[in-house]
Amino acid sequence: MCKICDHPKRKKIDAAIVRRTKYSTIFHQIIKSGNEETWIQAIKDHKRHGHVAEKIQKAQEVDDIQAGLELQACAQEIYVLCLNAAKDARQKDLRAFGGCIGPAIKVLEILNKGAPEEDSKPGIDLALQRMKDDRDARRANL
Repeated sequence: MCKICDHPKRKKIDAAIVRRTKYSTIFHQIIKSGNEETWIQAIKDHKRHGHVAEKIQKAQEVDDIQAGLELQACAQEIYVLCLNAAKDARQKDLRAFGGCIGPAIKVLEILNKGAPEEDSKPGIDLALQRMKDDRDARRANL
């Protein structure tokens, strides 16, 4: 018998688990009573045994995919801006290019890091690698 499955706030607990909320936070904000250690173990068991509601897990996966697509779109936009700056710099002053590319690279690095507990999505990594390869190919032709 699972204590979390029988809890009246199971859906909220499942949603918090999927959001990777700390178990102690789930206890203090949702469960709020009883022995904290016992409830934390119950949450761990609930997750380990696959009791988290499937719909909630699927919804989180959709959110993760959407976040990845948004990151990819942002990276593509930055890439296009940098490419245009490089073309302008080639025609005018190459020193201007350094001022454009540095901040753009920093933005990409920050966006790609995400939250520390999040796993990197292979699709995003592959897309970023393709954009890098395209950039390198274009540089070779400049």
